Amino acid sequence: MNLSKNISVFKKENIELFVLGALFTFPLLKLSLISVLVALLGLYVTTLNRTLFLSKLKDIKILKSFLIVTSWVLFYWMTFFFSEDKERALTLIQRTIPLILIPFFMLYGIDLLSHNKIRKLMAWFSIVSFLFLTKTYVLIINALNHFKFNNTLSAWNIIENFKEFSIYTSYDLLDFVRWAPFEHNLELHRTYFSLCFMLCGIFWVHDFFIKKKLYKLILSMLFIVCVFYFGSIPNVIALLIIILLIFIRNIRLMYVLGGLFSLSILLTYVISKSTYLSNQLNRTQMYTSNILDFNKNPTIGRLRYLDVFLELYKKEPLLGYGAGDVENELLKVYKLKAYDTQYIEKQNVHNYYFHLLLVGGIPLLLLFFGALFYFTKEAITKGNYLLLYMVIVFALNFMSENILARIQGVFMFSLFLCVLSRMETNNNLEKC
Repeated sequence: MNLSKNISVFKKENIELFVLGALFTFPLLKLSLISVLVALLGLYVTTLNRTLFLSKLKDIKILKSFLIVTSWVLFYWMTFFFSEDKERALTLIQRTIPLILIPFFMLYGIDLLSHNKIRKLMAWFSIVSFLFLTKTYVLIINALNHFKFNNTLSAWNIIENFKEFSIYTSYDLLDFVRWAPFEHNLELHRTYFSLCFMLCGIFWVHDFFIKKKLYKLILSMLFIVCVFYFGSIPNVIALLIIILLIFIRNIRLMYVLGGLFSLSILLTYVISKSTYLSNQLNRTQMYTSNILDFNKNPTIGRLRYLDVFLELYKKEPLLGYGAGDVENELLKVYKLKAYDTQYIEKQNVHNYYFHLLLVGGIPLLLLFFGALFYFTKEAITKGNYLLLYMVIVFALNFMSENILARIQGVFMFSLFLCVLSRMETNNNLEKC
């Protein structure tokens, strides 16, 4: 009887790990398949984990947590009623559905996850991230071959290819793929690349202190190199903050991490052979002489986003414009101020906090801060420092990118914070 029960528990745990592992494959999947992953999680919770699910439905404490985490999304949905463009509002609302369903199924249907399970999930996500990078590498090779007719690159000539890559910035390489007439299902955005590698790198640094293995330092170094190469400033700042926190908590091992951090920077420099930085400088110089490039200057773009945000926000400071009308209002101001690139490319404000203020005003932003505060409090009170590090990463990225404007960003944010908030903690083990 006990043997049968143990086998049943073993099978159930493996199925749970399989379902959660399937969720972590989202960077490689088409948008339609990402929604299937949420349905798979719901199916597992309501069938195989039905007993736990039904018992937790009666728990008022869990309901309170769920409402804190999702109330901002519900308010976001309510802006549908004062949006003039109902069709656009409905599209955006559909995109945010995982922000409701993933917390619901994780809180009500998934029990606490051991650190060993989290390690397996992150190991799988690391593999997925490497596959994501490899697939992008092949796409870049094909794109360069398409645009440079006198040059034929082979994906197997890695060293020669990186010499070719060093001529361009990461912006340029991803733009080549976007412009090439090839179909693919990847979200080729520098911030999403950087986020994937950042989350993996931070985990392996964190895990090194729980069970010291050399391969964890090597993995973390590789991922951190990728973070620096793709050059997402919020992630570099987040990395500095997190490394500092780990130093404070593990002063004896600060030299190991300091060496790792320094080596990562050195490797990044060697890989790019400094051409990356010089090319950025050359592009900056070109901005002064070419109007189109000037419009595409990232620094000028940020100032324009701020200018447009302030112009719109002062008109509707309390409740905003509604989810469906923000894009149209932005386009009106872009056109009025002759911000041609932003108008033609229909760019957002590249700051999710600003975006929330434009959609639902101060109430929506405060509710969103409430959700972030909930995860921060959970991390600190339970000694779940890995969750705290992830909150820092996302909170800083929201300052420079409208991450939740894409389904991949919605899925990444909701999945990581919800899964890590279910991690079983032990203050004797959680040292970093």
